[in-house]
Amino acid sequence: VGSTGLACSASTQGSIRYDSGAGSMEFCNGTSWTLLQATNCNDLTPDSFSFTDQANLTTSTLVSSDIKQLTGFNCLLTLTVSGLGSPQVRSCSDSGCSTVVQDWTSAALSVQSGQYLQVRQTTSASGGTTYKATIVAGNTGSLWGATTAGGDCSASPAIGTVCADGSVYAGLSPDGYVPMFAQRCDLGQTWDSFAGCIGSPWLPFWNNGNPPGTIAGISNAFTGKANTAGLVALGDANAPYAAANFCDGLTESGRTDWYLPAVNELALLFANRSLIGGFDTGGASYWTSDEGSNYQFAKAANFSTGQTDDQIKNVSTVHVRCVRR
Repeated sequence: VGSTGLACSASTQGSIRYDSGAGSMEFCNGTSWTLLQATNCNDLTPDSFSFTDQANLTTSTLVSSDIKQLTGFNCLLTLTVSGLGSPQVRSCSDSGCSTVVQDWTSAALSVQSGQYLQVRQTTSASGGTTYKATIVAGNTGSLWGATTAGGDCSASPAIGTVCADGSVYAGLSPDGYVPMFAQRCDLGQTWDSFAGCIGSPWLPFWNNGNPPGTIAGISNAFTGKANTAGLVALGDANAPYAAANFCDGLTESGRTDWYLPAVNELALLFANRSLIGGFDTGGASYWTSDEGSNYQFAKAANFSTGQTDDQIKNVSTVHVRCVRR
């Protein structure tokens, strides 16, 4: 039995065919092609299923949903997917989709109870836009939304808005009250639209790792941009100053004007940490560009408590979140 494009009608009633698109056997009942089913098939309504919407995504990027199991029916069902962003669906036999039953397709496919589904689509080319995929299985349907990042951050976006370039609006800098933006993840990590911040963060020394024996003389609590420039320019025994140099040399989101925040700028990041996202709030500290109480120390803030204290420059390995303005 092969596939055919013949319409089901009174003249073809009783015929069977293989639907290569859905991967299923069908018969003509005189009106429409219908799935061949076992005699005990009487439940065409799966239990409700829903995919987790995603937001703050990069524009024009292929993203995948979480994986959901189909249950609660005893018939073979035809599943369809439609919507903007050229959505596709695949079916698997396990919760991690390590064994694929039907690979990615935009065509109808046949599914049975117990199988798992995953959807993917390409996000909009414009910021702040939601594309929704519609998934229908038997008598049950679901929507999955993928929304791109806020887009235009040139005006007054909400704190935590992910701009079109991928950086995050953090609020007004205490140095001049101008818009300040932060990396989406800690230095060394990358953003994944499904898993969040992935990879291990870099935990640099504040200086070059040698025993601190000089006073850097950098301690402005407001202007991390000037602090970073001052540290990068130093050529003393403790240079290069690793944390500041990493930010100064960073190219991310198409930007090269990153710097290590000052104490009060880092306090702004801490105050808005849940909106900005991606911070280690389990007791980790983050470097500032301010020298500490003497030549041995530099200031860092604990992102569990918000407390700023001295960390030993050449011993403590501390998180870094670069900013720009």
